[in-house]
Amino acid sequence: MTPGGAGRLLSAPQAGRILRGVRPLEPVGIQRKRIALELLGDVCRFDNQLLATNERIVEAVVASASTVTNIHGIGPLGAAIILDHTGDIARFPTSGHFARYTASAPIAASSGPKQRHQLNPRGNRQLNRAPHVAFATFEGVTSVEA
Repeated sequence: MTPGGAGRLLSAPQAGRILRGVRPLEPVGIQRKRIALELLGDVCRFDNQLLATNERIVEAVVASASTVTNIHGIGPLGAAIILDHTGDIARFPTSGHFARYTASAPIAASSGPKQRHQLNPRGNRQLNRAPHVAFATFEGVTSVEA
């Protein structure tokens, strides 16, 4: 709708400002602007729904009184994923059981006298991903403060 386009990283407010400045004269341009405004309305509505959902997630995690968010890199969304998939932690008799459930415990893949292990392809992959996202925030950190 504008010469050269609007760029790749366009926010909804920026798109609204651009569309307010567009004054098409031909019927095709008028229709294109109408469709663009409808799409922009959808994006704004989805943005608002996403914000409301995030607020509900934060409220639910706070209400759970969990200490998972005390772990560096675990925010409300990561905590919600962990809490949802884990359920009652008491159902895992040992940390090894939990590690197997999250597919973070290696599997023995020895052959003859050579002892080796491989990554576990089973387990709860969504629960396995949450700590990896949190650990990625440690990139470049050599020690963890107590």
